[in-house]
Amino acid sequence: MTRQNDRHCLIIAPGGADLTVLIEVLHENGYEVLAPTAMGAGVTWLAALGEALGRADLVVGVLDVSDPSAAFFDLGFAVGRGTPILIIAPPSVALPVGLSSVPVVRATITNREALEFALPNFRPPGPKRRTSRLAGPDVASLIPSYRARARTARGRDLEELVATVFTDAGIEAKSNARIGPREIDLAIWSDALEPYLGAPVLVEVKDQIDERGLARALAHLTVTVNAAQAQWGILVYREGPAGAVVNAHLSQAAHVLALTVDDLLDGLARSSLFDLLRSLRNRKIHGVGQ
Repeated sequence: MTRQNDRHCLIIAPGGADLTVLIEVLHENGYEVLAPTAMGAGVTWLAALGEALGRADLVVGVLDVSDPSAAFFDLGFAVGRGTPILIIAPPSVALPVGLSSVPVVRATITNREALEFALPNFRPPGPKRRTSRLAGPDVASLIPSYRARARTARGRDLEELVATVFTDAGIEAKSNARIGPREIDLAIWSDALEPYLGAPVLVEVKDQIDERGLARALAHLTVTVNAAQAQWGILVYREGPAGAVVNAHLSQAAHVLALTVDDLLDGLARSSLFDLLRSLRNRKIHGVGQ
């Protein structure tokens, strides 16, 4: 269902780019599009760009693999103005240092599923949080209450508990993130984890699962991670098969981690979620825990 367009988005894209899908998704998310063709004639490009940036709530920069530098100046100008920016670029396009902190969707502008995930869940970066090591000791006093809730939490209550644990540990969490026709239970962001797991990380939460349910959950999460052009997904479950069975299935699920709610809380009690998730990722890739 199309929303009333009460926000404005400026698209900075190379000439000839097919913006049809991008504009449709922007409209669906409540944005009126300010395209260069809509700018008034008879003024300099810089003046027109400044005027458009003054009206824009969001800038979407489209980088083309054939000439990505074509948009660098305009995007740099937007960075200087402080306008929130989202870049859409294929994986092979490298960003200059001046744009390295700007959120990037690694996809083409015709990838509707990636755009439908990115735009509703886009959060302009705020002040950097001190998350070089995510909080562990600071939330240690809450772990007994988490464990008590975990014993009885089911369904949506369990999802809310896992979201609370992530949030209290210094990780931003959004529930029920939409990816095209699919939903994921949680999407999480962290400056500290981004070099290891990317951003966002997609999280699926399950209650009690058997081996068949485990296989289905891992397959669903893998498909969703790929559709969203994300780097990693995490399956968190309350009860499930033995560790050897889980590991056997995980070996067939690239870029997906899995742990129980108890594992999550134990890791938080020992050190931090940063250390726990980084260790799981390193063990998956390198066979080591550091």
